[in-house]
Amino acid sequence: MTGMAQTDVLEASRAATDMLARDLEQMTPSGVSAINYYVSTPAAVPLTQPLPGSALGVPMVRTNFLQDVFILTRQNQTWTGIGYCVRV
Repeated sequence: MTGMAQTDVLEASRAATDMLARDLEQMTPSGVSAINYYVSTPAAVPLTQPLPGSALGVPMVRTNFLQDVFILTRQNQTWTGIGYCVRV
């Protein structure tokens, strides 16, 4: 059961990563004084995750900084603002 749950989590994160990459590829400059790409790091403690394995008994930890990403895209004459907010 744990293996299936892990597979579901990995598949969901893979889908989200693919969607973000696709949106970033379609990012378009507006040609006016506007922000086309914006990233903010909320004033919060970084998310740390333990990693499997250790070096000389010291646990390995990955540090993730949570960020908000906003981009501007255009399809024909329609402009769209897209935002990704990572929350735990």
